[in-house]
Amino acid sequence: EYSNWGWVGAFHLARTHLSGTLPPEYGNWHDCSSLVVTETKMSGTLPPSYSSWPSAMEMGFRDTQISGTLPPEWGAWVNVKLFEAAAAKMSGTLPASFGQWEQIESLSLHVNSFTGTLPPEFGKMTQLRSFRVSSNLISGTLPDSYGNWKQLTHLEVGLTLIGGTLPEAYAGCQKMRTVQLQRCRLSGTLPAAWGPAWPDMTAFQVHSNPLEGTLPPEFAQWRELRTFDIKDSKISGSLPGAYADWTNINLFDVSNSQIAGELPAEYQAWTSLGTFDV
Repeated sequence: EYSNWGWVGAFHLARTHLSGTLPPEYGNWHDCSSLVVTETKMSGTLPPSYSSWPSAMEMGFRDTQISGTLPPEWGAWVNVKLFEAAAAKMSGTLPASFGQWEQIESLSLHVNSFTGTLPPEFGKMTQLRSFRVSSNLISGTLPDSYGNWKQLTHLEVGLTLIGGTLPEAYAGCQKMRTVQLQRCRLSGTLPAAWGPAWPDMTAFQVHSNPLEGTLPPEFAQWRELRTFDIKDSKISGSLPGAYADWTNINLFDVSNSQIAGELPAEYQAWTSLGTFDV
């Protein structure tokens, strides 16, 4: 009966014990711009019929029992800015049609069972600030097209089956602040171009990957850095003395790598250090 609420602009079910499913009939809510169903016992699947909401801007389905796949039909939402389907029971692949969300600022799909690869079409999301797909079964490589995300500050793709190399093209993400690519299958070297391109970097976590090469001295330009974690890798060479410029560093972990040589005396400048592991 609630499908007759043709005037509904926002529908929120958060932190409740309500159960049940999302009725396809709610697709009649043509003025709905916000649907948030989080921390509930809601189950079932996401109805493709909601693609008829031309004003959709905020869609949240976090911490629920909702399963099934992401409806490709939802790519018709041209105004969506936030989409969150995290910590649920979702599966299937990421729809390439979502690449039409050119206004989206935050996309969170972490802690699910998504498979397939990262769609290159997502590179058209040029307003994206946060991208989170960690803890999924996604494989393939990191698309070069994501270097178009010039507003991106947070990249989280850790604990997936992603392989290949780290794209130098991500130097285009010049507002990057946090990178979490730990426990994947990434190989190759750390791109030196990321150093001068990311002056606001605060947390860099790429540990537990078979990365090789040496530590780029260019990373010394990350003067706001607080966390640097590349442990469990094949990275070799010596510790760059230039990293002494990381005066805000709190965690530095390069353990279980092939780094050798002496500890630079310049690191005495790290007065905020809490964890140091080589």
